[in-house]
Amino acid sequence: MKSEIKAYAKVNLFLDITGRLENGYHTLNTVMQQIDLYDEITAEVSEGNGIYISCDNPAVPCNEKNIAYKAAAAFLSETGKKARVNIRINKNIPLEAGMGGRLDATNTLDNLVCGVITKIGLDHTAILGETIEAITAEKCGILRDAPTITNVHQEEKAIDVIKENTDNLIIPDLDSLKIIKTDSFGNSFIYNNERYDISLCGEFQIDNALIVIETVKASGYDIDYDTLYKGLKTAFFPARMEKVSDNPLIIIDGAHNSDGAQVLAKEIKKFGGNVTAIIGVTKDKNYGEVLKTILPYCKNAVAVEVMGLPRSLPAKELAKTANNYCECFPINNYSAAIDKA
Repeated sequence: MKSEIKAYAKVNLFLDITGRLENGYHTLNTVMQQIDLYDEITAEVSEGNGIYISCDNPAVPCNEKNIAYKAAAAFLSETGKKARVNIRINKNIPLEAGMGGRLDATNTLDNLVCGVITKIGLDHTAILGETIEAITAEKCGILRDAPTITNVHQEEKAIDVIKENTDNLIIPDLDSLKIIKTDSFGNSFIYNNERYDISLCGEFQIDNALIVIETVKASGYDIDYDTLYKGLKTAFFPARMEKVSDNPLIIIDGAHNSDGAQVLAKEIKKFGGNVTAIIGVTKDKNYGEVLKTILPYCKNAVAVEVMGLPRSLPAKELAKTANNYCECFPINNYSAAIDKA
């Protein structure tokens, strides 16, 4: 059976996507080569400037998150015009916006079943805005005439903006939640009289699991409890309180903004100060706030420069700031940093 995606570019619905395209995606031939090579999908600009994308192998995922870019690139190459691409997909898939929402490529999709807005913090402020309200407004660009599910601990000022953009807002019910355990090995809880066990570490992952449960319910799909339980139990999220070693216990987390740092600090507190942090940051993040939030709960820290990333802050400069909160040693490479820790 052929899995099909049809996309029709409409010039009158303007979206400037050209600045977001990778260098290799600006010609139709390159688009087709990329799709054929990785996804067994073909793309063709048809008469009337429509773009037809199809896959003969039903077992191959169509990589829909990139389809909007590829379809728009093909249209741009053939016509020299910028366009918004409306894509209708004949199967149900979860899509994550790359950043923001109002101008994200996923915003080209129709037939939204549910919209999800997770916990909003101050991140990418140079692009999305410098306040929670401004960032929330950008996020709300993904919403359509469908249920919207958000985090149970979303800030009120974010909730107010979300309510301005949807008439069907669903927030998990804390009165229906009972936490059984939360530790570095996962979480267990009861929600609406049903038990769930998740392998993801960090109490904040319970909030995320509640979003999943409410989204499945709001979607209207016939997904039974056993299937939902198994999905949450086996879910894996790299570099989010990810345990990579038991002895010694090593946990990796990618917190890089104030909200993420607060969540991570809450987990670090549980170890009673017996934590050595290995840290690397980029210059364009508010790393001072992150260090101030996390490091007071650490015994000491090791500062490293992120290899191969020009935006990385030098280890010595990072250590200088970190020393305001705990003893920190600058180290030149990852292996030496682990040995030092």
